[in-house]
Amino acid sequence: MTQLKSDGGGIIYISDESIATIAGTAALETEGVLGFAGYMPGEAASKTIRRLMARAITMTITGSKIVINIALTGKLGVKLHDVAQEVQDKVKNAIETMTDLVVTEVNVSMDAVTTMKAPVKKRA
Repeated sequence: MTQLKSDGGGIIYISDESIATIAGTAALETEGVLGFAGYMPGEAASKTIRRLMARAITMTITGSKIVINIALTGKLGVKLHDVAQEVQDKVKNAIETMTDLVVTEVNVSMDAVTTMKAPVKKRA
């Protein structure tokens, strides 16, 4: 849990899972991102998706500053550098807009590149 400052006299906590969900959703909304490292959309139920997202997104929070690391699967044929930069911008904007945290870094690794097509199964 991350504790945020409150002007209302109480304490505000945001779970790390909530922050990872914000980051993951922003990343998946980027054209050229097919999923997280080890996960492709449509593969599993939402509980499994959240568990895989938690493995693909790590963070370090110090006070009100956060560093995000996110491992993604990119679409074959797109300029991955441009996609990664857009992910950085979207994740930073989403977290700073929805929380009171300051994003100091968004580190993106494209751990896989693939197409949306399912693999062809060989006959035995």
